[in-house]
Amino acid sequence: METSNKRKLLIWSIIILVIINVTALATIAWFRFFRPVIPPADVAVIQQDNPHPRQLYRFLREELGLTASQLEDLKRGDEENFIQTRLILDALQEKRMAIVEELTAEKPDTAGLNRFAAEIGSLHRSLKITTNNHFLNIKRMCNAQQQEKLNRFIRDMAPCPGGGQHRHRHGQKERQH
Repeated sequence: METSNKRKLLIWSIIILVIINVTALATIAWFRFFRPVIPPADVAVIQQDNPHPRQLYRFLREELGLTASQLEDLKRGDEENFIQTRLILDALQEKRMAIVEELTAEKPDTAGLNRFAAEIGSLHRSLKITTNNHFLNIKRMCNAQQQEKLNRFIRDMAPCPGGGQHRHRHGQKERQH
């Protein structure tokens, strides 16, 4: 290979490596500094806000061993649950936006902000009750073995003290060394 061809190849290689490095650094900077942070309290709401029914039903069928009849019963019950959940989530979003509007007003009304906070608390309570009832309905349609698997699943979803999810599988405590 001629010297000029080697030199061109080397220059293009360096240019490509620089582009890759700049892209990687920009990606790291974006995820570290500019990506919106989701508060831990809202993670469950977001997860519940975006359920993909087919994947959820497939997961429950496979993990719990639900029969076709149980799955149909679950789908009928879920329709009402998802409607209630959607209404609560919409109301929560409206209250959050009302807080933003009030906080950014020239003279924010503290009493109004406190009222919005209380209403959000009430809506969160309603959302938890709806979620609890949903799991209780699933549990009622399960046999003893399926209930045991569902209980492990629920424990795995529960947040640990201090944030995060349980680090052990199926409700089993980690061994102390």
